[in-house]
Amino acid sequence: MSRGLRALLTLGLAAFTATGCAAPGARPPPAPPASPASAQGTLREDGVWSGTVTLADDVLVPRGRTLRILAGTRVLVRPADTTKTEPQFLDNATELLVRGRLIVEGERDRPVSFEQIPPAPGETAGERWGGIIFDGGEGEIRHARLSGAETGFTLIGSSPALSDVAISGVRQGLAAHLGAAPRLLRVRVDAEDVGVACWPGSSPALEDVAASAGEHEGLIAAPGSHPRIQGSTFRGGVADILWGAAGAPPAGGDPQRVHRVEDPRAAGIARDWGRMPPPFEPRVPPRSEPARVYRGEQFIGEDARWEGEVLVDGTVMVAPGATLTVAPGTVVRFAFRDSDGDGLGESEIFIQGRLLAEGTPEAPIVFTALDGEGPGRWGALNIMGADAEESRLAWVLIERSFRGLHGHFSRFRVDHAIFRDNLRSIQFQESTVALADCTVTGSGSALRFRDSTAALERLVIAGNTLGVQLLRSTFSLTGSAILDNALAGLHVRESEGSVAGTRFEGNTPGLRASDCRLSIEACEFVANNGAGIQLRRTEGRVTGSRIAGNAGNGVSTDSPRDPLRRNALEGNLRFAIESNTAEPIDATENWWGPGGPAAGAIRDAADDAALGPVLTDPPLAAAPARP
Repeated sequence: MSRGLRALLTLGLAAFTATGCAAPGARPPPAPPASPASAQGTLREDGVWSGTVTLADDVLVPRGRTLRILAGTRVLVRPADTTKTEPQFLDNATELLVRGRLIVEGERDRPVSFEQIPPAPGETAGERWGGIIFDGGEGEIRHARLSGAETGFTLIGSSPALSDVAISGVRQGLAAHLGAAPRLLRVRVDAEDVGVACWPGSSPALEDVAASAGEHEGLIAAPGSHPRIQGSTFRGGVADILWGAAGAPPAGGDPQRVHRVEDPRAAGIARDWGRMPPPFEPRVPPRSEPARVYRGEQFIGEDARWEGEVLVDGTVMVAPGATLTVAPGTVVRFAFRDSDGDGLGESEIFIQGRLLAEGTPEAPIVFTALDGEGPGRWGALNIMGADAEESRLAWVLIERSFRGLHGHFSRFRVDHAIFRDNLRSIQFQESTVALADCTVTGSGSALRFRDSTAALERLVIAGNTLGVQLLRSTFSLTGSAILDNALAGLHVRESEGSVAGTRFEGNTPGLRASDCRLSIEACEFVANNGAGIQLRRTEGRVTGSRIAGNAGNGVSTDSPRDPLRRNALEGNLRFAIESNTAEPIDATENWWGPGGPAAGAIRDAADDAALGPVLTDPPLAAAPARP
C-alpha cells in the first residue's frame, strides 16, 4: 500500500546513455554523459543533461543532489497547469525546483536555453510554465536563455550566481525573497510586469543588469531589502524604479521615473499584529520503550486503542468500520524508510475507518519522526474514503512529515493542533473538513485542498513558503492570521467563499483570487509584497477592511463587479487601486485619507485609455473603525 501511494506522489527520472564509436585499435573516446530525453519527478542521483531535454512535468533537484546542464542544451517545457498535489513542488505550472545544486554550463556561442513548447497549429497558447525556483538550493548559471515563464527565477533563501543570462517573455523576471543574496552579472530582463523584485530580507548584488518591464517597474526594492547595484539600468511602464530600500536609489536615468517610498512602519503603518500564541507548548517528550511496535505492513481490523509510546516502521492500515483511538499523552514515532531513494520517509498510517486522536492541553498527542532532522522524515496520517463517520483530532502536534494530515473522500475535524516543519502540513481532496485554533509554521506548503467544503476558524498560518491554496471548493476563513509566508498567503481558484476578520501580513501577495465568487469583510491587508489583494475574473465584495502599507498595489483588479465599500486604503507603495479592465470599478464610500484619493493613488482611464474609470465619489468623510 505504501509503495502504491508513493508511486502516485513521485515519478522517476528516465534516462538514456549515448555511446560513441571508434576505429579498430584506437582508444575509444569517452562516452558522453547520460542525458534524459524526457525528465520529470525527483532526481534520484546526480544528473547531467545535454542535447534536447523535454520537461514533461515538474523536476525536483533534492538536497544532496546536483544537476549539471551542459553547453548547448535545449530544455523544452510543457507548461501544464494542473491540480497536482505533490508536496515537493510549489507552483501549479511546470517548474524546475532546486533544493540541491544546479550548475548550468553554457558558453558564449553555445548557451543553454529554457523555453516553453509552443502550441500545436490551431491550438491557443496555454498557461506559462513556473520557471526555475531555488528553494534553499544553490547553483551557478552561465550563458543561459530563459523564456515563457510566469516568473523566470524565484529565489527563496537561496543565493545562486547568474552571469550572462537573458530572461524574456515572462511576467516577472526575477524575484528575490527573504534570505536570498544572489549575484547577477550581465543579466538582461525583458518582462511584462516587473523586471527584478527585491522583497524584504533579500540582498541581491546587481552588476551590469539591464531590466525592463512593460506594465510596472524595471526594479522593485521593497522596504527591508538591501540590493547592491552597480552599472545597471532599469526601465518600466509606470516607473523605472520603485525604491523603498535604505539609502539612495541607483544613479543614472531619469530621476522623475524613480518612485520613492517609505517603509510603512516609518509612515505609521506598523506591523502591529500580535502573534497568536500556539494552543499549547509544542514539546516532544524524550524517547522511551514503545508499548506497541508495527513493522512492515500491518493491518488493524477492529477497534484499537494506542497509549504511551508507539513506533511505526512501515504502514499501519485501519480497516473500514474500525476505529483507532489514540489516548491523551501518546507519542507516535515514525521510523525513516525510503525504498525508492527519493529522500522522503514512507512510514505512515492509512485509515479507512475512523481516527480519534483527542489529547488535552496538559497531555497533547504527538506524531513525529523517530530520528533525523527536517521535514519529510515520515509519510502522513492518511484518512482515505472514510466519510461514514467523522474523524477527530484535538490537542495534537504533527511535525517533520512529508504530508502531515492527508484526507481524501473523508470527513474530519481538527481543533487546537500544531503543525510544524512538514513539507505540506494539511492536504485534502473531495472532503468535508473543519479546522479551528490550529497553528501551521515552518512548512513548504501550509494548507492545500480542492473539490472540498472547509470551515477554517482562528488559524495562524505563519512562516511557511506557501500559505493556503484552494481550488474548486466552498470555504469560509474567519478570525485568522496569515503572516510572513514567502509566497501567496491565500491563493483561491475557481471557488466560492468568504474571508472575514483575518489579518494578511508579509505575504507575496496577501490574497490572490481568480475565477471566484468571494466576500472579503473586516480584514487587514498590511505590509504584503506585490499587492494586498489581487482579483482576476472574480465576483464579490471587499468591505470594511484596512488595506495599507503594501509594497506594490493595495488592490489590483480586473473585476468590475467587485465593489469596494467602507475600506481604508492608505500608504500603499504603488497604487491604492489598480484597474486592469475597460469597465468602471465601483470604489465609492472608501477612506483615502483627508481630502480623498491623493494624486497618483489610482491607476485607471486617466492613465491609460484602454482602462475604465475607478469611481471614488463620494469618499468617506472619516476613517472607518479598524477591523
